[in-house]
Order: sequence, then structure tokens, then C-alpha cells
Amino acid sequence: MTLEQAFAEVVRTKLRALGIKQYELAEMLGIKPQYLSDILNSNRKGEEHKAKIREILAIKESDYK
Repeated sequence: MTLEQAFAEVVRTKLRALGIKQYELAEMLGIKPQYLSDILNSNRKGEEHKAKIREILAIKESDYK
């Protein structure tokens, strides 16, 4: 499993636990849901948004590294 895949898995798990939909997270980030999907599917790097995703969902880098 790549680092990107591990990150996406942790994000999706956290979203389910918090009852937040991907489109709602995209709104919080100020991006389109398709762009968030691309980040989570490793089609785009989205490095500038990953820090904000970690902040919003209270994810530590150690959770997926």
C-alpha cells in the first residue's frame, strides 16, 4: 500500500466515523468534490489540501505512515 493509498483509507474511515460526506469535506476545503476525489484516488497530488484535511479530520501523519 502506498502512502497516498494509506492516507485515503484513513480519510475515508474518519469521514465515516464522523458522519461527514466527501462532498461536505470538499465544501469545507473550498474545492470541488471531483478534485477531492482525485486527491483520494491518487490522480492528483493535492499537497496544499492534505494538511487542511488532516487538520479538519484531526488526522496525524503517524496514523498512515
